[in-house]
Amino acid sequence: MLRIGAVDCEESPTICTKESVSEFPTYRIYPPFPVPPQDFMSGEVELDTDKIKKMAFRHIGDRVVAITAQNH
Repeated sequence: MLRIGAVDCEESPTICTKESVSEFPTYRIYPPFPVPPQDFMSGEVELDTDKIKKMAFRHIGDRVVAITAQNH
């Protein structure tokens, strides 16, 4: 599961200061603890969703179960 949020640093500067966000736009992935957050800064206003998805999906485990005669 991925959760996505947005913060406007002009409206909520304390959050951006606390999170050390200084470049805009910054897209941050918060993987499961203890892996530290990872930032993606494109330097452009346009969001590159493919790169963000690749970063995020590295932290999601594979829950695929192969159905066989033994486990069915």
